[in-house]
Amino acid sequence: MISVIINTYNSINALKWTLNQNIKILNQNQINDIILVDDDSDDNTVEYVETHFPKIRIIQNEETLYAARSLNRGASIANHNIILFIPPNTLIESIDIQTIQNEFNQPNIFSIIPSIQLVTKKGKRYNTSYSRPRFKSGFLQCFPLTNKNINQNNPIFGISRQIMFVSKDIFFELEGFDPLYGASQDHILDLFYTAYKRNFKTTLLPNQKVSISHFKANQYPIEMLYKEYIAPRNKYLFTWKNNSHIWIWCYHILMIILNFLTFQINESRAFIRAIIKLPNLILSRRLINIKPQKTDFEVINSW
Repeated sequence: MISVIINTYNSINALKWTLNQNIKILNQNQINDIILVDDDSDDNTVEYVETHFPKIRIIQNEETLYAARSLNRGASIANHNIILFIPPNTLIESIDIQTIQNEFNQPNIFSIIPSIQLVTKKGKRYNTSYSRPRFKSGFLQCFPLTNKNINQNNPIFGISRQIMFVSKDIFFELEGFDPLYGASQDHILDLFYTAYKRNFKTTLLPNQKVSISHFKANQYPIEMLYKEYIAPRNKYLFTWKNNSHIWIWCYHILMIILNFLTFQINESRAFIRAIIKLPNLILSRRLINIKPQKTDFEVINSW
């Protein structure tokens, strides 16, 4: 069976839009273990859920922990070995529990990604994008992959909409989402990259459909600064944590030196912000105690 985990932060408006339909579809598929992890909201999100959906189990953070830690807390009390992570502004349109269970019975399946569409304020729908790694300018980074280039043989490393089925056992074998990256979604890309290097697989199931609307959900205030401050820092952290190839390290160090010599102020500041996170980074690398079965070049060349 499947456990569902929803991470909320001031998400009462989104939940009013999604929870009724989602619970109806989940219950039709005998999915009853629903966990809501609230990240210290101040808009009565918890009170609303307790009043209208008393069967949902609630974890209430005493302070804002951000998504990675919150989702890990939810996963730690999940009753079933398949976990569905969804954000609060997601509508589940269809789900076939037997198909999902059959996929997870295949060897080394870590995650299943459903078909995801974005819904605008005017009701228009757009297919979302998947991600893949690329070695660029001294960094291991993840970039969008267009749907026309996706096939079942390609490794999918992450999805920007935070919607995925995962194997609970493998999730904790990989130490879950890494809170190293702060208020961002980079913990998802990091986990998928780590999983694939260890020979675990992600598959796409286009018949499992969800839609997601950004205008219905509130965001963490710090996310507004993501592009300017967090993302530039996180590309250093992602590379430092995951890279194990000497030539990538050499080129990476060369690019850092060039950035300083050519007075690339924003890059230099991002580097300094990443240096501040070094103690957390060292802990993250120590926690990943499973020997990789693929090198970084093998991962990238698989494309």
